[in-house]
Amino acid sequence: MKKLPIRTASNHLELELLSKGFKNIIGIDEVGRGAFAGPVVVGAYIYTQNSKIIPGVTDSKKVTKKNRELISGLIHSSDSIIKIGEVDQINKAGIGKTVESLIHTILEEYSNKDTYFLIDGHFPTLKQKNSLQVLKGDSLHYSISCASIVAKVYRDRLMHDFDSKYPDYNFVKNVGYGTATHIDAIKKYGITPLHRLSFKPIGDIANNKRKIS
Repeated sequence: MKKLPIRTASNHLELELLSKGFKNIIGIDEVGRGAFAGPVVVGAYIYTQNSKIIPGVTDSKKVTKKNRELISGLIHSSDSIIKIGEVDQINKAGIGKTVESLIHTILEEYSNKDTYFLIDGHFPTLKQKNSLQVLKGDSLHYSISCASIVAKVYRDRLMHDFDSKYPDYNFVKNVGYGTATHIDAIKKYGITPLHRLSFKPIGDIANNKRKIS
């Protein structure tokens, strides 16, 4: 059976919001929530009446690495926002509160009467005016899809850079997620400063294995 092409996420909601007088529609998504190691990254994309639709934009998990890189390169840097939650922050506050804090920072910095926010997920503590939280929004709405890809590409590049310092963990391939080979490496070599001690599997291993500086 012939494989169908990836369907580009819809920009209908963005166009509807522009027609109501908003000038900036900011899609927001996070990447790295479930990883065992490395930072969590929140990305945002600013959609305006001048935005050009890039074919193939959808949830970053549905886009190949090659195409994510290509799409990210087509997104102008002035249209994207990146916020990083470091491992120390995750260990101290927890992953959920860290992600909410990063999103809240974007809302505070960019909120005005001309801006509407489309946020992937559900965050009860975020009570932002002119905003909508959408479950699975990264595959539904173009601006959130762009945010997803921007965040994914940025975080993957960070993890690739870390690979040279910690080559035993194969961060180039697993980008910090808990694959079988990553878990085996943790059990064999111990944990690094990149590993999230607040995550139970890592904490359990840390109690029995040495730490790597």
